[in-house]
Amino acid sequence: MKIRTRLILSLILMGFLPLLLIASGLSWTIANIRNLSIARSQQALEAAGRQAIREKAETVAREIAMYLAYHPDIDPRNYRALETNPDLIAIAVQPVGRTGYTAVHDRRGINHFHVNPALVGTDLSTLADRLPQFWNLIAISMRGATVEGYYDWLEPDGVTIRQKYMVIVPVPGTDLMVAATTYIDEFSAPTQTLIANLNRVVNRAIWTTVVTVAISLVFAGASAWYFGSRLVNPLSRLTEAAARIERGDLNQQVLLDRKDEMGQLASTFNLMAARIREMVATLEERIRQRTADLETRASQFQAIAEVSRAIASIQEPSELLGHITAQIAEHFGVYHAGIFLLDENEEYAVLQAASSEGGQRMLARGHRLKVGEVGIVGYVAGTGRTRIALDTGADAVFFQNPDLPQTRSEIALPLKIGGRVIGVLDVQSSEPNAFSESDAEALAILADQVSIAIENARLFEETRRALAQTEALYQQFLRAEWGRLAREQRLAGFRYADGGATVIDRPVEDADIRSVIKTGKPIVKQAGKKGEPARLIVPIILRGRVVGVVNVNAQEGKWTEDDLDILNAVAERIALSAENARLFEESSRRAAKERTIAEVSARIGALVDIDNLLQTAAQEMSRNLPGAEVVIQFHQKA
Repeated sequence: MKIRTRLILSLILMGFLPLLLIASGLSWTIANIRNLSIARSQQALEAAGRQAIREKAETVAREIAMYLAYHPDIDPRNYRALETNPDLIAIAVQPVGRTGYTAVHDRRGINHFHVNPALVGTDLSTLADRLPQFWNLIAISMRGATVEGYYDWLEPDGVTIRQKYMVIVPVPGTDLMVAATTYIDEFSAPTQTLIANLNRVVNRAIWTTVVTVAISLVFAGASAWYFGSRLVNPLSRLTEAAARIERGDLNQQVLLDRKDEMGQLASTFNLMAARIREMVATLEERIRQRTADLETRASQFQAIAEVSRAIASIQEPSELLGHITAQIAEHFGVYHAGIFLLDENEEYAVLQAASSEGGQRMLARGHRLKVGEVGIVGYVAGTGRTRIALDTGADAVFFQNPDLPQTRSEIALPLKIGGRVIGVLDVQSSEPNAFSESDAEALAILADQVSIAIENARLFEETRRALAQTEALYQQFLRAEWGRLAREQRLAGFRYADGGATVIDRPVEDADIRSVIKTGKPIVKQAGKKGEPARLIVPIILRGRVVGVVNVNAQEGKWTEDDLDILNAVAERIALSAENARLFEESSRRAAKERTIAEVSARIGALVDIDNLLQTAAQEMSRNLPGAEVVIQFHQKA
């Protein structure tokens, strides 16, 4: 039987009973309705509160896990570093309801984040005797499980005990546990107003019923129907709305066009539902903002990583700088990114790479800015200090570039090597106030990397140039020495045939030999059908230069890969041995020259008479230069 029917029957029956019994019966009936509605409302509100606390704990656990995932350099077991990290403190300690908060402990029960800094590092097991229910939840969570439940909390006055609700969620991949707790009556507080209002309504209904029954039993049924509808309908609607909120539908509203307590009760219920929606919306917005911030930082770190990989893999300066500007534009979502380098006189900052179409036009015409005079880039190049223009229209230093008409905010950072400015990293956005403090920090890291990349590219280019010059000089020296050796010894090579070796006094004129000397590649020819001999020619290579060939002819047989390998190995040994012999001969010649100079110096060094000295010097030089006429003559001024 429905409440409405039960109430009407009770009022009709009480018309035939004494007024006291009528009042008592009516009080019991309405009290039953009140308790049923309050119980359902309180259950719904507490369920919504438990859900809010649970979502808060899960949200903080996810945010901590995401932060640690995007900061692999942070060791989650280094609790001291975690406790002093301001970002983690802001994530780990958040409000829950009006007076609650979140805290973080590990599987040993040690507090690492708490709204009261004095409690960081405390052992929660010390509360086991004073707060056994609280410690029971903590002990279960230390096994790595998600746990939630009620516990009694002793207020600071030492007397009052209020019930709290706590949800503990583990942080994935760590030993950390996030605990979210607050007083459960924060969420069920509107039911107290409901009780007071219902009590007033019940008392008024009882007296109204007594008077009505006393005046006329005829109107008892109509009065019962009227008051039953007035009481039960709003309560039923409130109960249904509370049940829907408990099921997760937070958009419930109870519309009562009444000015009495029922109207006030409906308004209180609607206000409570609005506050729950606002709290949930605030939590969702904070999650969205933090997720967006983490995604932005992740993109910025990815840009830094991409630039680091480019520095390690790209050595061509123009290609490297173009790749860097493209990565900045992509990961920072900016309108234009450009890199300027100072010219040799440090008078102009010259654009070297750009990511935008306007920047490409500027590159094509050799865009440059006067150092210390023109625009934000010129200012940074002259001062060596970072400058940010969040509103370019209001910045006195900003230079309006016709190739970049959409610029609304700009940041320029100096590129420095050893304290010396070598260029400027210029980033522009089409949105005002586009650069935050975190953007500036990330771009500063990129600017340092770009500076190092430019310096490394310059050093690499200088080293490559020096190596090329050294190699060219060595090849020239090697060519000259081997030419001199051939001329002095009148030796072009050796020929071995019929069991004997003969000297070749002039090079063999042969197209195949010239081809091997020119290309440095061996030639293999098998014996022909017309009596043509098999031929194998391999180059003798020294320091990358062909200095000769080994030419082997055979009337019969067929050359194999092994034959070619053996001859190549022999050619390598010939090159090394010949070079060692040449170096030894050159060293011997230099030693003989030094010995001769020492002997001549020793003979003339002991003489003090000028005539004897000059005569001895001329004789010694004649002896060491056979067939030469030696004349020593002094210059006389007129």
